[in-house]
Amino acid sequence: MTSNHGTNGAERDGTHIASPLSDENIEKQPLDVRLETPSRTESDDSPGERDDKAGITVFTLGTEERKGDAMSFAPPPYVIPDGGYGWVIVYAVFMITFICVGLPSAWGVYQRQFYYEQYFPGATNFQLAFIGSVGAGCQMLFGSAGGRVSDKIGPRNTALLGTVFMTTGLVLASFATQVWHLYLTYGIITGIGAGFAWVPSAAVTPSWFLKRRGTAVGIAAAGGGFGGMALGPMGQALLDHLGWQWALRVTGFVTFAVLASSALLLRLPPGAVVRPRGPFLDWKMFSSGTFLRLLAMGFLIAWPYFLPFHFISEYAFDQGYSKEIGAMLTALMNATAGVGRILTGLLSDKVGHLNMVMVSFAVPAFSILVLWTLTGTSLPMMIVFSVAFGAFSGGFIVLLPVSAAFAFGTQGLGTTLGMLQLGWVSGFMAGSPTAGAIIDAYTTTDNDGNILRVNFIPAMMFGGAMYVGGLFFATWERVVASKGKVWIKV
Repeated sequence: MTSNHGTNGAERDGTHIASPLSDENIEKQPLDVRLETPSRTESDDSPGERDDKAGITVFTLGTEERKGDAMSFAPPPYVIPDGGYGWVIVYAVFMITFICVGLPSAWGVYQRQFYYEQYFPGATNFQLAFIGSVGAGCQMLFGSAGGRVSDKIGPRNTALLGTVFMTTGLVLASFATQVWHLYLTYGIITGIGAGFAWVPSAAVTPSWFLKRRGTAVGIAAAGGGFGGMALGPMGQALLDHLGWQWALRVTGFVTFAVLASSALLLRLPPGAVVRPRGPFLDWKMFSSGTFLRLLAMGFLIAWPYFLPFHFISEYAFDQGYSKEIGAMLTALMNATAGVGRILTGLLSDKVGHLNMVMVSFAVPAFSILVLWTLTGTSLPMMIVFSVAFGAFSGGFIVLLPVSAAFAFGTQGLGTTLGMLQLGWVSGFMAGSPTAGAIIDAYTTTDNDGNILRVNFIPAMMFGGAMYVGGLFFATWERVVASKGKVWIKV
């Protein structure tokens, strides 16, 4: 069978690669090989042959037909297990994602408590939302560096380095006396740690799977949803019983235990030796239309992604419900996000990853623009919105590693994902604060400064519009990949 992905120079003899390359061959042939010639084929989802008896995927090198505008790459010179220890990797990445993505999703509990209890007198919604956003932005910014570092020293060492930063940031945040202290500790230091721990680990899973790549990545990414579900109520309980300072310290201790134990399990498949070549940024990637469209999707989804997670609790409280109800809605949204990411991965293997990318933009856009605006004071409608948005909100997070692996290969995937996630930085840093500023602008107060009414609808419109923009680029990429065909798996 001829591979539908790129070939490697003169090696066009159709020889099966059924074992890892020797060290001598690795020295002669870098693993991260990208050709300058644009390429896309019709069956990117099936780049190798499946040996059902052995339970592995074997690649065949051969000539290819060059089409479209995705970068061509060499098939990985190692056996893809499609299981085995790969499921241990899925567990490890699930737990790392549980902390690194779940913790920012649960920031809304702390934000509401800080705002209404005025632990930091005079702090506005904009200022408090910016703390969580600085953390999320630093996670993406330093995740790019973490991906490159991982390609040099390995994902295990990089994730352990991130563990130290993240734990230190949370513990130091508990000693904050001013809002800017939280920017530095909870925002920057914790964000750096999350970037070094999460992005490199997320790049490991696709290298262990091919046929079940979407399923494996979906299960691993579900950790973020379940993490937000668990860490939100845990944070509220700690705030109620221990106060905000010890709540942060206990969270820091839990973070260290989970991340350190999971990072020690990380490793690449046998034969997948990390030997990165080239500069920190691979500028040739910017000549790929697929890369630019994935970059644009990430940029647009980053602005509204945390908005419902950060504000649904405050919205419920403003409508007269208790803080426990607000925490429940945040937990429900995160729980359905966890389940939704697993289903997104499963469905992407069945119907195609680009088809599911479109769904992952369309449903959240509808949820924000229609369901949330119709919610009013209705708790059942808040629940419907939380389930609908949560189930599909993390779809693109699941599908970005899958799409990048199919388009550009698994070798050097940490660097590739890091470059793509640079597009998330501005949105993750400014998205929720921008929404907070919009909410503050439409909040009415009396002459004494007491809040009379908070209007969330303009901020909802802002978030929904960003998802619609992402849907445009997702549709564009699918049209290019499918050559305009509608009812096909792509």
